[in-house]
Amino acid sequence: MRLLGSLIFWVLFSPFVFASVPDSLHHGLAGADDSLRVEIYNKLGDYYQYKMPDSALIYVDKGLELAMQKGFLHLQHKLLIQKAKYLDDQRDTDRIMQCYEEAGKVALQSGDTALIIQSYKLLGDFHLLRAQFTLGREYYQKAQNVYWQLQDSLGVADMKTQLGIAYDQEGLYNRALTYYMDALDLYIQQKDSATISAGLNNIAIIYKRQDQLEDAQTYYEQALSISRAINDTTGMGVTMVNLGLLYKDQGKFERSERMFKEALAIFEHKRNFYGKMVVLHNYGELKFAEKNFRSALDYFTHSNMLADKEGVVVLMAKNIYSIAKTLYQQNHRKQSQQAAHRSLKIAEDAGLIEEQKDAHELLAKIYEKAGLFEQSLKHFKKSVVLKEDLYNEDKATSINRLKSEFELKQKDQEIQSLKTEQVLQQARTKAESQMNKVLVVGSLLLIVSLCILAYHNFKTRKFNLLLREQKLQVSRKNDQIRQSQEALLEKNKALERINLEKDDIMAMLAHDLRSPLNNVKGLLSLMELSGIDNLTGEQAKCMGMMRKATEKLDQRINYMLDVEAINAERINLHEEVVKAKEIVEQVHGVFREPARQKQIHLILENLNQEVEVKVDRNYMVQVYENLVSNAIKYSPEGKKAWLGVLSQENKVRFYVKDQGPGISSLEANKLFHKFQKLSSRPTKNEKSTGLGLAIVKKYVEAMGGSVGYISEVGKGAEFYIEFSLAEERMVS
Repeated sequence: MRLLGSLIFWVLFSPFVFASVPDSLHHGLAGADDSLRVEIYNKLGDYYQYKMPDSALIYVDKGLELAMQKGFLHLQHKLLIQKAKYLDDQRDTDRIMQCYEEAGKVALQSGDTALIIQSYKLLGDFHLLRAQFTLGREYYQKAQNVYWQLQDSLGVADMKTQLGIAYDQEGLYNRALTYYMDALDLYIQQKDSATISAGLNNIAIIYKRQDQLEDAQTYYEQALSISRAINDTTGMGVTMVNLGLLYKDQGKFERSERMFKEALAIFEHKRNFYGKMVVLHNYGELKFAEKNFRSALDYFTHSNMLADKEGVVVLMAKNIYSIAKTLYQQNHRKQSQQAAHRSLKIAEDAGLIEEQKDAHELLAKIYEKAGLFEQSLKHFKKSVVLKEDLYNEDKATSINRLKSEFELKQKDQEIQSLKTEQVLQQARTKAESQMNKVLVVGSLLLIVSLCILAYHNFKTRKFNLLLREQKLQVSRKNDQIRQSQEALLEKNKALERINLEKDDIMAMLAHDLRSPLNNVKGLLSLMELSGIDNLTGEQAKCMGMMRKATEKLDQRINYMLDVEAINAERINLHEEVVKAKEIVEQVHGVFREPARQKQIHLILENLNQEVEVKVDRNYMVQVYENLVSNAIKYSPEGKKAWLGVLSQENKVRFYVKDQGPGISSLEANKLFHKFQKLSSRPTKNEKSTGLGLAIVKKYVEAMGGSVGYISEVGKGAEFYIEFSLAEERMVS
């Protein structure tokens, strides 16, 4: 057995075992245990990957079958990823996606967060490379959520970067910039130079796309300086490509070519095919700008061969468009037209807005030059529409800001008008209904009278005619009632639409305020990164004033979002089982510094109980933060506040006790209602919106809990939140 074990070790970990590697691996299968046999099948797949690809897939499938039979989840995941790699060489897209999805299911079944994150990222990359932006973002968002639960700030920042890249490639630059700025803030907090350099690069790209060249150059040069300092060759290569493009646009062709040459050497040395194809494409753009069209065609064609081989759809669309515009400059109209249509088809299939616009503009020129003015006009109109979608976002934002207040007031008036109309319509409908009942009763009495008279009188024909007329009147009234009801339904639908439009305007207003604020925050972070110690006293004071101003504006935006939250009729919950003490410890960490600045001692107690509750973690943290913030806000300096958890019977109670002024019984009815403020005021003039406790009550009740308080004037207050234990809620 010792000799057999040595043989197996030698076979598995010696990649060059003379010429008999397959024989040695097959021999090792005989005496190996199940997990080792799976590994040997994987090694056989590696050996045959390039020599006999079909055989490689057969061995991987055998390993998968055995791993599934024995329940080896980690090995299943590993082999599914390996199988996707083999299929990628064969360009079998459907089966590649199937392997990644199966790997994701296995990862979730195993509960291993590393495997889960790996699967989400691979699926996100797979869809992004094929220009399936929405699906790619969904998987990056899932990976970010797992990193968030693990409190891995770098992981969260990496996924924000990937989300920014997805929006960037789709042409949604403002959204991309928001994610890049958030990622950079996290990188700076972690003091990770390589990721800071990458974050600066991404932000510079967006500024360049928006023709803010000076800002872009500042970010690029800062990124290159950091990459050189830490000898990050990949980061240097990426930044050099971006600087080369910037220099090209500025007409500095020699500096641009120098950057591209250095970047190409780096990517060829590191065998980075994606980086290589990007440099080749941009080299072609440089030669095109120099009017060296022959060289430009060579570079575009070479880049497109690599992009087609790797299945990079975005770069294929760009390369073929560039080939088309180069052929157009050489007066090869027919070939240029064919290439432009091909580029347009790829861009339309992939949903690439910018590439569609470029292709339509080129086709408009081609058809105009050929004298086909109707075709030229058609493509020109399409290019204008797409150009407005891409570049009018900032103008639309400014207009929306000017219109927002007027539209909100107008919508409120329309809503009030509809409500009044609805009340009047209901009154009319009620009156008509009562009239209809009277008519029906009267008709019945009339019928009875006619029957009696007919019994005594032979003139029945006259009474029958009268009876028919009454029935017609009833029918008309019924029709009128039905029409009134239909009109009322239409009014209700209109009211709902206007409410939705109002919500959209509020959401848009908050977003449009956040976008420029993110720019300011990013520039402040960059200035602080460059060395705040070198600033004069006056400059440092200005920096502090700018930081406070951005924080104040951020508070205003949060207030708007709080108002929307308190008015929302429905809350989307993502409940999970969490440990109660983790919530308390997390919030304690957030408020430790603010409490210290106010000389208030935060005390943790009763956290030795391992109890769990089923709640939405994000909402629960927000709720508890509100209570702790109030305790600090209303307590004088030098006092104490206690944070803890109690478990009684089947209930879990989160509480916060303070030594503040307490709450009068006369003001008890104001608690937990929106926009209500008590006679007690924050001890250091902190801001209070009157929404905090109302939001607490709404979120807690939405999660199935309850909120209350215990207080006596002059002796402080205790606010608490109660939930059922996690196992009790799951049983119920």
